[in-house]
Amino acid sequence: MEKGLTKNHTKMLQGLAILMMLYHHLFSTPLALGIPYYSVLKFGDINIELKMAWFFKICVAIYAFVSGYGLSRALSNKRADYGVFNKLKNDYLFSIKKLISFYGVYWLVFVTFVPLGFIFFDKTFEIKEFLLNFFGIESTYNGAWWYVFFYLKVLITLPLLNLIFTHFKGIKELIKKYIFIIVLGLLIYLFYLKDETLLMDIIESFQPAFYLSFLMGYLISKFKIYEFFSKILPKNVLYFLGLVGLILVIVIRVRLAKDASSAGLDFILVCIFAYGFSVLTNMFSFLQKPLLFFGKYSTIIWLTHVFFYDHYAKNIVMYSHISTFIYITLLLLSTLTAIVLTKIIHIFKHIFL
Repeated sequence: MEKGLTKNHTKMLQGLAILMMLYHHLFSTPLALGIPYYSVLKFGDINIELKMAWFFKICVAIYAFVSGYGLSRALSNKRADYGVFNKLKNDYLFSIKKLISFYGVYWLVFVTFVPLGFIFFDKTFEIKEFLLNFFGIESTYNGAWWYVFFYLKVLITLPLLNLIFTHFKGIKELIKKYIFIIVLGLLIYLFYLKDETLLMDIIESFQPAFYLSFLMGYLISKFKIYEFFSKILPKNVLYFLGLVGLILVIVIRVRLAKDASSAGLDFILVCIFAYGFSVLTNMFSFLQKPLLFFGKYSTIIWLTHVFFYDHYAKNIVMYSHISTFIYITLLLLSTLTAIVLTKIIHIFKHIFL
């Protein structure tokens, strides 16, 4: 951990997050499935399965945190830019490239699955709804696609965030930095006075708990927080603290979760969780291969799994009526689809790039 989270660490975190996401979506609101099933992890009045599903909501914070961490690391490896305009221009080009890369995957899933609803499942076609979903502004075709718009907002604000924390150096530049922040604050304040409701709507649209998770990932990477602790503390102490922190986060998160959407403090907990989990995978190397595998396909599994359990293959997913087998069935269908679509992406890249 002397170099912070490696690419393998972040990929394994994504692998864990997608495994959590499927479980959360299936079992966090049992009645929402609309089909009765036997809960394997229910003992008396204690529904462990439900508690796990509520805890697994942290998967969103993990994705946001990893995005912030990875984007910050990628930007730090770029050459230095001179002048505010050049920095913003180059960073926005970086964001656009990331967005195009993501949209390539998203649109492949879109054209593969969405037409099925119009052809075989009597889904009503409306041009406005279609276009808004096509660009990820709305998620009426697939509820899990709300994160597409969130990711879009992350990439739009990333260059401004990076400008604040990297461009302003030295006394003169620090003064400029604080002037920039004060002016921005005044503009927001004036806007707040003009239309309080609209401002609050904008803030809420950024899903503060998750945007803060992204911000924490960015800052921890930017200021090398994990690396700092690796330098000042012995390895054994770091491993001990990491594992204890991981356990505490799980206990605290389970105790705090009052419903399926509880996520208010995840932006703090995820920082400890990510480090502790990375320590765990370092100690138990047998965890790495399966997590890297699911991390590799996590994006497409996220984009497709709702179609299986809530749209086109619900009877297949729910066939066993046993929670564990329901989960395994959904995971298998989503993963096999991700493997096939990934191969298609590679073929397209080989032909056109």
